[in-house]
Amino acid sequence: MAPSELIESGEVSRLQSPSGQRTWRCWIAKSVWSVGDQALVSGGNFALNICYARWLAPEGYGIFAIFLAVFLLLAAIHNAFVLEPMIVLGPARGEMARPGYLANLVVLHGVVAAIPLGLLIAVLPLVPGGRHFNRAEVILSASAVPLILLFWMLRRKCYLSANPKRAFGASLVYTASLVAVLVGTRSVASPATGFLTMAAASLASSVVLLAREEWSWHPANLARLARLHWDYGKWVLGAGLLYWLNTSFFVPLLGVYLGVVGAAVLRAADNFVLPFVQVMAAMSLLITPWISGQASRMSPAWLSRTTRRLSLAVGGVALLYGVVVVVGSGFVLPRIYPSSAYNSVGMILPVLCAAAGVRAAADLGAGISLRAIGSLDVVLWANLAGAAASVSAGLFLVAYGGVMGAAWAMLLASLVQFLVSQRSLAHQVRQTRTRYS
Repeated sequence: MAPSELIESGEVSRLQSPSGQRTWRCWIAKSVWSVGDQALVSGGNFALNICYARWLAPEGYGIFAIFLAVFLLLAAIHNAFVLEPMIVLGPARGEMARPGYLANLVVLHGVVAAIPLGLLIAVLPLVPGGRHFNRAEVILSASAVPLILLFWMLRRKCYLSANPKRAFGASLVYTASLVAVLVGTRSVASPATGFLTMAAASLASSVVLLAREEWSWHPANLARLARLHWDYGKWVLGAGLLYWLNTSFFVPLLGVYLGVVGAAVLRAADNFVLPFVQVMAAMSLLITPWISGQASRMSPAWLSRTTRRLSLAVGGVALLYGVVVVVGSGFVLPRIYPSSAYNSVGMILPVLCAAAGVRAAADLGAGISLRAIGSLDVVLWANLAGAAASVSAGLFLVAYGGVMGAAWAMLLASLVQFLVSQRSLAHQVRQTRTRYS
């Protein structure tokens, strides 16, 4: 069943705002909790990345960066079949109230997290250069993935009931636990301990989130839920993998062309862009269910106007953030990254900030609107266009421009994705107007 058929069958058209009619005061409060939630997690992960960039040699941090890029590839698969179907289909009439919903989500999470993880461990020795990685470190890092993704899922579920305050509390536990484990494991820091640190903090937070839930497992509802998630997620998967090609792909690519130090430099620069990206992701968690609920009831003109305003707002925030980061980098970077291997980070930052801003404007603008009206195939094509530009131009730019070439390739991919998304949404809106005029 295609996403458009899900819309027509009523699965998504029945979506409604999780908290009913929102006042501006309610929106502001929820936005504060949501941004605070993401700020805690982002701040903790930022601290971990900065500490590991300082504690590990550039070669060790490069390996950690490659492991992290592979983790994000696994997370894209998990997002397609668990997280995004949950946040979009979950608010459908009666779906969240079905017996065993949470237990079935956890089972589905375990299956989706375990299968690609097992395949990755099995094929790693066959990947060019894969034999050079310590297999024990790979297995230890891989064992942390399901716990990290479980925390991601439980945090996002808080947004189904429009309760970012609860997510904030769990993230507070996550950050406190992560900092405590980080300090305690400094003497044994390695690429694997970085993931185990995140896993330990994720487990503590997941226990907090699960403690107040009622548990009952209904296998019959699991089959139905799995089918719904598959019907929706198979379209999201392609877009997620292509998104990975537009962003995280360049870290392992630099590892091939320049060695693991090149991967470390790009990751070190990206550390300062990720807080913006993750705050935008937090806002997306609030906006997506609302847009999904409103899109089936409001006019095409409303959708176009809302999309335009979202894109402009994100662009303005991105510009402000980029200016602050670039202006402050001259003072901050030498104190955070004392190794001379990171001297080029300051030159890469403006391009990476621009790429992140354009990509966020595409995702929170046309991207959310296209998902809300069920046009996931269009989202796929927009990401495919970006990936085509990313891979074709990126291979050339990385080969001749190194880390700076990778940054320019990411900006090019973001621009292509933005333009295709905007044009595609305009076409979908025109078709809708014609159909109902």
